[in-house]
Amino acid sequence: MNKTCRAIKSQYSWPNMRREVEEYVEQCRSCQVHKMLTPKHKAPMEITTTAEHTFDKCYLDIVSPLPVTQGNNKYILTFQDDLSKYVVAVPIGHQDAETVARAFVANILLKYGTLCIIQTDQGANFVTKVFRNTCKMLKINKIQSTAFHPESQGSIERSHRVLAEYLRHYVNEDQTNWDEWVPLFTPFELLFGCPSVLPSASKKPPEPQYK
Repeated sequence: MNKTCRAIKSQYSWPNMRREVEEYVEQCRSCQVHKMLTPKHKAPMEITTTAEHTFDKCYLDIVSPLPVTQGNNKYILTFQDDLSKYVVAVPIGHQDAETVARAFVANILLKYGTLCIIQTDQGANFVTKVFRNTCKMLKINKIQSTAFHPESQGSIERSHRVLAEYLRHYVNEDQTNWDEWVPLFTPFELLFGCPSVLPSASKKPPEPQYK
């Protein structure tokens, strides 16, 4: 409701606008169907160890399986920085160790630089010699979460739920175009401190200059 109200308020205003926006959002069928309700009882706060610098420690995981897209993608390789919570989601066609290692290097390391620590679960694609050797060659300390304890990957698991909510709002009926929406999920401003290059609905295009 707050985001919708701010977006409209940037260009329009009318009496009882806030109340009308709230009523409209409450009746939004897509939100009711796809978005999770906020829990009434929140878990108590806990003191955890957090990295001191961005990309000191990061998490890597895979969302699977998803409907096969027109681009033959079926999985999402997800990456999250421990400090900033910056997320990168990469559609991939297979989840074997070689595909995962290549996607990790091409879409993360070559764009953001090398890491100090990368934590994964104990999936076969992360514990094989191919992925371990990739990390060893790049001097990345690879660690694994404890088996049967997904809470140790809790932050990235939460990002998976947010990503799923986001995709359900925008994919087509047969869910074969989700890989076209995944790149738009990355929170650009969270890491770089400024909005992405995507056009904003709140900004008007510049007026043409005539001589």
